[in-house]
Amino acid sequence: MIRQDFLLREIQRVVEFALRALGIKQAQQSDDFLRFLEENSAQLTGLPYHTLINTPSAKLVSLFYDEEGRNTGRLVASGALLAEAADAHRLGHEPDRARELFVRATEILAFATAQYGGEIGHAIRSQLASLRENMPLFDFPPDHAAHLDLLCATQPPGPRQI
Repeated sequence: MIRQDFLLREIQRVVEFALRALGIKQAQQSDDFLRFLEENSAQLTGLPYHTLINTPSAKLVSLFYDEEGRNTGRLVASGALLAEAADAHRLGHEPDRARELFVRATEILAFATAQYGGEIGHAIRSQLASLRENMPLFDFPPDHAAHLDLLCATQPPGPRQI
């Protein structure tokens, strides 16, 4: 129970970060937005911003995931921060980098969703639903978008029709 309370507080901290970031995003100030992400990355994830955005998602998962969930907050925060970084790069007219970061955020959050249930899983699924809504802004090719749409699914896909 104490561990779950801690995890929920960590996720709440990530949500508060995202809401502050939203204020900067709405102003379309990509330089200020990137600076905000750089200043908050180490606090949320334990990694400097440039290390975070240049580390493959599989490596981040292996760094933060453990079966006891000691670093769940950092795992979720890394996915959320990568999603925000994707938006910052999209606003800064760097579409390829934005798509790359979006994919990595989706991979991390999809992995976390599969690992955690209850309120924690619900919070992560909400983040994935938000990514799914924003996916058209990134102009993915149709085949790539279909793959991401599956990763962002907040419910498992139904039985395959043959």
